[in-house]
Amino acid sequence: MTFYLGAPEPQWIGITDRPLMVSHNRLRRIKSAYNLPIADRAPWILDSGAYDVITRHGGFPDDAQTYVRAVRRYDMQIRNLEWASTQDYPCEPEALAKTGLTVLDHQILSVQSYLDVTAWWERLAPNRPSPFRLVVQGDTVESYLQCWDMAGESGVDLTATELVGVGSICTLEKTDLPKVRDIVAALRERTQARLHGFGVHADASPLFDDVDSMSWSKAARARRAKHPQCTAWHRVCNSCLLYAEDWHDRASQRHDARDP
Repeated sequence: MTFYLGAPEPQWIGITDRPLMVSHNRLRRIKSAYNLPIADRAPWILDSGAYDVITRHGGFPDDAQTYVRAVRRYDMQIRNLEWASTQDYPCEPEALAKTGLTVLDHQILSVQSYLDVTAWWERLAPNRPSPFRLVVQGDTVESYLQCWDMAGESGVDLTATELVGVGSICTLEKTDLPKVRDIVAALRERTQARLHGFGVHADASPLFDDVDSMSWSKAARARRAKHPQCTAWHRVCNSCLLYAEDWHDRASQRHDARDP
């Protein structure tokens, strides 16, 4: 299990030795290459920011080509990028309400995004392996398998990839954890690939091979918590690297203790 710490500040990439998940929504604000961090201490993964973008705006501000150019820039200048998510479309009710589309529509868009970004990557960086990993979407066991089959029918062999992202789990985990267990079990029958859970909390994290989480920030905000060793001016450590690193270490230890 790898816990990727959700990072609200892209500059954490150059500071911490914990593996990070960083959103494109944050990195895209950095216009100058000289201001990009250098990942020389730990690997990191890139989130397209799909949930926030879709639930707020109903679509992505960047087309596939623009997004791929940005990811190529991160890959070359920040370095140590393990993989990047596609511009997938979550299937939570709030995302569907914003777009006015169906679960099937969001699945089609998610698979098409993978096809688009990988095609653009081959054009723009033909000598570098694509960092993009497909994210399967759904809201039931059957719909996740439907998305899986949809990818296969589009020529994507998910049994041959080393990692598959599993989206729309964060909200479902809070309301129906047994369903999450069934979804992951069904996907594991299809592949030996590592499964990454986006935004997964403590209850569902043991089901996945990799997870990323911003739970530390939400917990600090809810409890109005301050790390005992933090000397920063803020009163609550919901954006504090010291608090986040401590949470990451404790979460990793808890998972290792449960690992048979």
